[in-house]
Amino acid sequence: MEALSERKVFVHCAMNKRVSAFIFLHRVLYQNMAPENARRDLLRIWNPNPVWTAFIERMLIERHPEFASTNCCVQLLQAPYLGV
Repeated sequence: MEALSERKVFVHCAMNKRVSAFIFLHRVLYQNMAPENARRDLLRIWNPNPVWTAFIERMLIERHPEFASTNCCVQLLQAPYLGV
């Protein structure tokens, strides 16, 4: 996405669920958006199940270890799983 930053990029999946997780990560990791703001948009589309929540958390911590000591991941994990 960085290579195409000057162009509009259409990213999709059948129900926008997985894409919303990747867009959340892109916004936080590459656009320096506050996780709480990106999280709000993510949860408007989809409440990630435990597998996807663990993936998001792992990616955040791998790329920014300081997230391990913040509440960012905890807040994401505390969102009730709705199974939608």
